[in-house]
Parts: sequence; C-alpha cells; structure tokens
Amino acid sequence: MMNKDVEAIGAQLANSSIEYAILNRPDAIKIRDIDVLVRPGALKKAAVAIEAYYTSLGFGLRDVVQNSYSIQLFFFIRDEVEGYKELQIDLMPEISFRGVEYLSIKDVLLDHVMRRDSIVFVDDVAYYIYQVLRSFIQGNAGDVDVGIANKYLECLKEAGIPKVFSQYEGVLSCFFKSQGVSININVRNKVLISCFKRRFLGSLCGALKNLYYKAYRGLRPTGVFVSVLGPDGAGKSTIIDGLSKVNEFKGTDTHYLLPCFMERYKKKKLENNVNVDPYGRSSQGIIFSVLKQLVWLYEYNMGYLKVVRPSLAHGKLVIFDRYYDDMIIDPIRYGYSGPVWILKAVNKFIPSPHLILSFYASAEIIQNRKSEVTYEETSEQLKAYANYNDLISNGVLIDTDASEAEVLNKVLNEIDEFLENRARARFVSL
Repeated sequence: MMNKDVEAIGAQLANSSIEYAILNRPDAIKIRDIDVLVRPGALKKAAVAIEAYYTSLGFGLRDVVQNSYSIQLFFFIRDEVEGYKELQIDLMPEISFRGVEYLSIKDVLLDHVMRRDSIVFVDDVAYYIYQVLRSFIQGNAGDVDVGIANKYLECLKEAGIPKVFSQYEGVLSCFFKSQGVSININVRNKVLISCFKRRFLGSLCGALKNLYYKAYRGLRPTGVFVSVLGPDGAGKSTIIDGLSKVNEFKGTDTHYLLPCFMERYKKKKLENNVNVDPYGRSSQGIIFSVLKQLVWLYEYNMGYLKVVRPSLAHGKLVIFDRYYDDMIIDPIRYGYSGPVWILKAVNKFIPSPHLILSFYASAEIIQNRKSEVTYEETSEQLKAYANYNDLISNGVLIDTDASEAEVLNKVLNEIDEFLENRARARFVSL
C-alpha cells in the first residue's frame, strides 16, 4: 500500500506539470522523510506547490533550508489525538548515497520512465547501473532494460557495493557473464573510467556540500533561543523542566542567567541553582556594580558565540531561566546599585533571545507557591515584568494560573508561531 504522503506529493507535482521521481526509501518514508527528484529549474515551483498543499491541511512550516542544489521543507502539526507530528520533504536535482555518491537528474529521469499521472519510484543503485550500462553497452549487449539492471543489481549485492576502483571491474565482469556476453575491453574501460569519475566527483561534491551546509546552518540556525523571566513562584522551573522533556527539537540546553562560558560561571547551572533568599545579597557598590557589567558583557557575547550559537545551529532549543533583562527589571536581586540606564545601554550589545517569556500569575497564587518575599513585593515585581514586556518586540506574557499541561502548551504554541514566522520569511525569499 502506497504511503499517503507520497501519493499526495505526487499528485501535487503532477497537477503542476512537474516531472518528478520519488526515491523508494521505505524506512525514511515511514518516518515521513521523503526525497523527491525534480529538474533544477522546477525546484522552486515544486516547493511552492507542496507548501500550498500542506498549509491547506493545517500544517505549519517549521523551517526552510535552501542552497544551490536543494530545497528542504520541514512541516509540523500538533494534533490533539496523535500529538506532535513532523514531515520532511527534500527536493533536489541530484542525490548522494552510499557506494555511488553522485547521481544527477539526467541519470534518473529517463523519458520512458517519467509519468505525470502516477508516482514513479526510483531505486537509486539500480538506475545508476542501468544508465551507465545503457550508455556504453548498446550495440554489444543490446538495449539494457530494467530487468537486466535488476539482475546486475543482484551481482552487485553478491560482490558488495563497489567502493574502490579495483572492485568495479569484478562487478562489471559479473554483469557480462550473467548476460552471456564476452567482455569488450573498450566498453569495459569506458565504464570503469565513468564509475571512477563519478566516485571522485561525487566525493568532492559531497565534501563541498557538507561545508556549505555547515556554514548555512551557522548563518541561518534552525534552533530556538528562549529566555524565561518572572517572579519566584511563577512556575518557571516547572515549565522549563517540561520543555526539556519535549521531543520536538534536536536536543535542549538549559542555562541559569548566564551561558557559563567563563570558568567562574560554569557552576551556575539551572538544576543546581536554588536561591532560598533571592534578596539576601548585599549591595556591591556603584563602581564595582558598573565594572561587573563589562565582565558580563564579555560573558554573554562569548557565551553566545561559543555555547549558544552552536546549539542553535544544530537545531536545539536553548532555554535561559532568567537572562540579562532580569537585572534591568529587578537590579536589587543581583546586588546592583548603579544607575539603571547603564544596564539598558549594556543590554543593547548583548545577543537577544528569539523569545522572552514573562511568566505571571496572581500574587496570591505566587505567595502560596513561594513566600520568600512579601505580597507587596510580589505585586510590584509582577507590574515590573509586565511593563518591561510592553517595551520589547520579542516579549510574550504567559499566564501560569492554569495547569502545568496548559501552560506548557501555551509556551509550545508561542514557539511554533515563532518558527512558522521565521520559516515563512525564508520561504518568501526562495
């Protein structure tokens, strides 16, 4: 039975008069990772057709990765019954795979194989062999059809996928023997040279593409950078713990206040930071307070480059329980006694999170959860966080009066919205 996503993708491309081939990779298709070969000039047209279809079904666009040779579309949907689901569609004019690393569109989309009204599965190895032999053996072994290519594939399996020059000759001899045809030296040499060129060029192209991909991910990371602010007792730790268990990202990194780049701050980890007296810290004095901001400026910027940015490039969710903004809102908590305008000035040179989530609840509920500060102080803090949220463009207020599951769902929806907005912007620029 054909996968419904494969059928849908084929139908959309056929309706758009786009020639295509869908690779027969059952294990990948099962986890909704589908590779589609289209001609180079049709990449964007194919992406638009597929995006429009899945958007109409209620899928969100999680990310778009475009480079000189492919377009990757990442979709998601959050279903109440089945939960969170992802779909990855890779559109490309060529493909790399083990054994034969390079295969161009010219080798795959054969005129007599192309269909506009039905799905075409391409077995990459079989068609690679088919086209190489078809190019050089016509007139010696006749026109090599798919059946012969499949027989040759069996020979290939017995000999092992060729990875070095010397193995090609044995596999080629196996093919000629299976067809009852004597080896033509000129044909053999042409095939061997072709295979060797393909392997060399494929390896070189693969290495260059890998470097390009890493650079692309560094410049346009797919991860999400979130900071969580709010009074003690607002539910930050509980929700952060819930986010770290959500299996929707390629990992989760959590930090408390600082990225912990410098050795002196590496012990400030979220799970080890329990501040039973948040306002028990003595004032540090104006001069020391101001000078310390230079240290923190260095810590935040180097920490972002060395700690945060690599995680974002790998598609991780990076969460900060409190961030530098928290010092602007509540400087007394950190023993800062200098002017607030200095904190605001320093903050302009500190990398800002994608989302700053300010948690709030009624003062009564917060006091029931934690009562380290008075009711009046809690009320003032709630006002301060709300006012600060109004001043920033990436701020979101999260009401934590609801259950843990409801609050976690609110946060995930905000992250989903950010991801979709970013992906849409990237998609428009295709």
